[in-house]
Amino acid sequence: MIQPFLRFEFQKILNYFKTKTLAKAITPTLFLAVFVFIGLGIYGFFISGFRFINFEAVEDIRLALTLYLYEVFLIVLSGVIVFSALVSGIFNLFKSDTNNWILSSPGYRVFPKIVLIKSILTSSLPSLIMFIPAVLAFHRVNHLGVTGIILILVSVLLLLLLLNSLTLLFIVGAGSVYYQVSKKLKTLAFTFKGLVVFLVLLVATVVALIWKAMRSVDLVRVFKADVDTEVLSLSNISSHFHFLPTHPFAMEILHLQNNELSAALLNFCALFLFASISGYLWWRFSYIFYPLWQKFQEGSSKQDRDVDSPFGVARSSYHFDGSIMTVLFKKEILVFSRNLKGMLWFLFLSVIWLMQIGANVILGHNIARHIPDLSER
Repeated sequence: MIQPFLRFEFQKILNYFKTKTLAKAITPTLFLAVFVFIGLGIYGFFISGFRFINFEAVEDIRLALTLYLYEVFLIVLSGVIVFSALVSGIFNLFKSDTNNWILSSPGYRVFPKIVLIKSILTSSLPSLIMFIPAVLAFHRVNHLGVTGIILILVSVLLLLLLLNSLTLLFIVGAGSVYYQVSKKLKTLAFTFKGLVVFLVLLVATVVALIWKAMRSVDLVRVFKADVDTEVLSLSNISSHFHFLPTHPFAMEILHLQNNELSAALLNFCALFLFASISGYLWWRFSYIFYPLWQKFQEGSSKQDRDVDSPFGVARSSYHFDGSIMTVLFKKEILVFSRNLKGMLWFLFLSVIWLMQIGANVILGHNIARHIPDLSER
């Protein structure tokens, strides 16, 4: 069943370029040029960073600082992957009309595997744009062998499998909870828009809790810079991240940097185990998806068509007033608000922007907190 699906997806790409070939070829070319430009910037940034750590950092904290940077980078990368998988996964599961032929065929049980593959391919683009330049910079500074490069690239695929499987499980689990709640509360309609709103609220709650825990982090205490007699060890840094699924990957990169292949393979096996377990869990419990998908196909009555709210509020008509530009502006806002996929991708880009702002806020708080100590020294 996978092979016909792959042929179908490849044929869709060919059909896309059959009309207006030049215009459609220019668009991906421009996107590719933008991605290359971003990749070159990331490559230059990491080249400078790795060289600074290797030649300028104090010997006592060099390995610990390196591990900390690897952990933070993988957390940021994982956040991008998860948000990307969340947006693509919810539409691939419930709103992709091109998948109806699979669900109506005898091989419908393979559909969750297909969704996982599509989700991995979709989320791989932003991750590869960030990770490939970092790997190339890492190789240039630390002179990795062929084995090290292969391990890192395979680990990226395992990380994609791990995070996408967990994200799809989160979507289906949240959808099941939302469905059960909607059956208990008559005022809460079970709609696709309601599911999107519910997921956004859950993600916003998780992000708010993470931000509450991280905004007051004291980097001086993390690196024990306030204790002159204590040497910072790898275990001190590792203790802050050992519960994260990205931790084995960070340790693997650190061991490869130190030419400790056996330790790197051990962490690679741990990452492989986590990815295998998450993939199995998705395959084992993905059946929960089918009743939800079937329920979303039942909204065909006039009452369902007239409802455009997760809380069962009837759709209302809009009347625009004001100048021509004001009316056009209001119309565009209304059209954009009805494009759920576009709104979610906009939120995805906003999250990346907010991550950068959050990093600046944390660094600003640490500088303001310890600037008297720095001035005394």
